[in-house]
Amino acid sequence: MPQYGGTTLEIFDLLNEITRTVILPTNMYRLTSQIYNNKLYMPQYSGGGATLEIFDLVNETTRTVNLPNIAMARGTSQIYNDKLYMPSNGNTQLEIFDLINETTRSINLPNSIGRVSSQIYNGKLYMPATAGITLEIFDLVNETTRTVTLPNVSKNTNQIYNNSLYLPVNGGTNFVIFDLVNETSRMVTLLASASRATSQIYNGKLFIPQNNGITLEIFGLLNETSRVVTLPTNMSRYTSQFYNGKLYMPENNGTTLEIYSEY
Repeated sequence: MPQYGGTTLEIFDLLNEITRTVILPTNMYRLTSQIYNNKLYMPQYSGGGATLEIFDLVNETTRTVNLPNIAMARGTSQIYNDKLYMPSNGNTQLEIFDLINETTRSINLPNSIGRVSSQIYNGKLYMPATAGITLEIFDLVNETTRTVTLPNVSKNTNQIYNNSLYLPVNGGTNFVIFDLVNETSRMVTLLASASRATSQIYNGKLFIPQNNGITLEIFGLLNETSRVVTLPTNMSRYTSQFYNGKLYMPENNGTTLEIYSEY
């Protein structure tokens, strides 16, 4: 769990449930990270810099690579075909970092929009606007972009399941489901009005913990019904992951790690 603003990398042992800390060399903002070939890639989000930290997961050593776009905010990233794709949150840049040669190039996207979440499906990178009606679809092979219109709601997280892109709304009860094959959208209503910054899919269900609250929504992807579970701690959750049937939710700006299991 890399620190957002600082030099700390926490390593949580999932089997023994113990934590230790590694100090990174660069004090920077990290909002996204990806793992490739036993390395953790952490691009700088903001702060007037353009740093990419590469943490060796085996040797636990760190080195830094400079990216070309100094003022670019990187809120999401994806890996495809030995490349790290980092779309800008707030302008038109898409950085492509070659993981083999460690070289970077930039492509201009058509829309200056906020991008804090993305998904790859069938050779395409899907980038919904955080606020607005734009969904950019970037062809990873031909490197061309086109735009599709979504409902005008705030979208901070998304997941793909069974040829559909699921976008729970950040603030409110709306839920956008985008058909990736037919490229049509429809709306579903959730039970709770909540701020949602992260989501995960497990066992045919979409788990959506509330950011700044105590609610965990569980949406059945097959029957499209929702239920709400109350979490024990009122805290901020910006990221989450499933492992061995448990949902791990580290606190943003705090010391709490919630572990949720249905069984």
